[in-house]
Amino acid sequence: MRPQIGYLPLLVSYTFDSISRNVKEIYYDWEFERESKDYATKEKMWEREQGKLETYSKEYERIKKDLILALQLSNCDSDELNKKDGANGSEYWRRECIWQLSNSEIEIYMIYASNTIRVRVHKKMSH
Repeated sequence: MRPQIGYLPLLVSYTFDSISRNVKEIYYDWEFERESKDYATKEKMWEREQGKLETYSKEYERIKKDLILALQLSNCDSDELNKKDGANGSEYWRRECIWQLSNSEIEIYMIYASNTIRVRVHKKMSH
C-alpha cells in the first residue's frame, strides 16, 4: 500500500474499453471515507471536515503543483475558488483546471460541500 502524502488519503481507479481493453479513464481521488458504504460514517466525516476549506484548498494546490511538475503541464492560474449554487438551495465551493493534450484531457478539481469533500484528478484518454 502506498503511504499517504499530505492531508488526504489517495484512491486510484481505472475504467477500460470493453473491446480493446485499453485504459479509457483514470480517477485519482483524495478523499476520506471514499469507499465507505455506511452513510452515517460519511456524515460524521463531513461534519468533522467542516471548517477546513483552507486545508482542502492547500491540498488542491499541492496536488496541482505535483501534477504540473510530473506531467510538464502549463501553469493554471484560472482556477480560483468559487462559490456555486447547489441543489435545494445549498451552496458549495469549487476550483478546477483543465488541460487539453494531444492524447488526453486532464482535469483537477476540488469540491467542498456539506455532503461531498474531495480533490479529484480525472484523466480521460482519447484513443
